[in-house]
Amino acid sequence: MGRREQIVESSLLVVAESGLKGLTHRAADKRAGLAEGSTGNLFPRRDDLIRAILRRLEARDVASFAEAHASRVSSPDDLAALLAHGVEQMLAPEGETLTRVRFTMMLAYPQATEAFHARFLRTLEKVMVRAGVDDDVEERARAVSSCFDGFLFHALSVDPRPVDTKAVAGAFRVLLSGSQPNP
Repeated sequence: MGRREQIVESSLLVVAESGLKGLTHRAADKRAGLAEGSTGNLFPRRDDLIRAILRRLEARDVASFAEAHASRVSSPDDLAALLAHGVEQMLAPEGETLTRVRFTMMLAYPQATEAFHARFLRTLEKVMVRAGVDDDVEERARAVSSCFDGFLFHALSVDPRPVDTKAVAGAFRVLLSGSQPNP
């Protein structure tokens, strides 16, 4: 990993631990174990560092979405299970850190994350159609995305218990197919 990547990764951790207020060049240097001034040499303005964080989050998410897009989902049940697994992964130790940063950045810079979210919705719509969801796909994709974010936010903020993937998949199944979850 090069110095630039090291600084961006360390900056992600600073934001996860201390929020955006804690993100300074000095904090990034310290977290990366680099000499003071190293971050400033590569990212002269704080906005440069923030843009690099946003790009890194998007690159990681694009890779995850590519996997989902390439998956062999062939039914709403398959897609519900895949989405539930995604929630579980985003709340696993490494995923949780990125999820916290993602929410922080979405709230602080909604205009910077808007285009990415739109691309995510288009990918989700394509996967939904492949899974056999054929009515109100655009509306259902927005509902699924909102539910996905809701599960994450709830787990990060008020309910730290492990994810019940069966229950999460059931909620997604209802949104995708309109059927009631099996007891």
